[in-house]
Amino acid sequence: MHENFDAPPTPPDPESLKRGHEWRDMNLRGLMWFMVIFFGIGLLVHVIVWISFRNVAHTAVSNDPAPSPLNTGPAQPPSPILQPTQKYHEKQPWQDLQEMHERENAHLSRYAWIDEKAGIVQIPIDRAMELIVDHGLPVAPAANVKPSN
Repeated sequence: MHENFDAPPTPPDPESLKRGHEWRDMNLRGLMWFMVIFFGIGLLVHVIVWISFRNVAHTAVSNDPAPSPLNTGPAQPPSPILQPTQKYHEKQPWQDLQEMHERENAHLSRYAWIDEKAGIVQIPIDRAMELIVDHGLPVAPAANVKPSN
């Protein structure tokens, strides 16, 4: 079952042409040339970009000023140090936040005197909300304001 590729193609079936079917085989030689050219151009572009980046990196390094002989090490950040580092602060930000929430919750859930002489006290926030629900918000007396003419 050896086919002769040099022979002219057989004429298409009229019914196949009516349905819009292809009647010729794909040109394998053209496809192969397309693939070789496509990948060759892609490889060429990659090499050009690699050479360009290498040259840019070399230029950037050569344009950097020489380090000062007085430089003793990396610069320390200005005070106050806000975020942890092993050298300056042992806690992570989430630990600081957790401690802050614990302090706030302790402050909001205790009884304390604000001004003992005036009789002003601090009560837990939950108790304050219960009192507001039970008794409502205090109403300030209406101010005696005369309309201006």
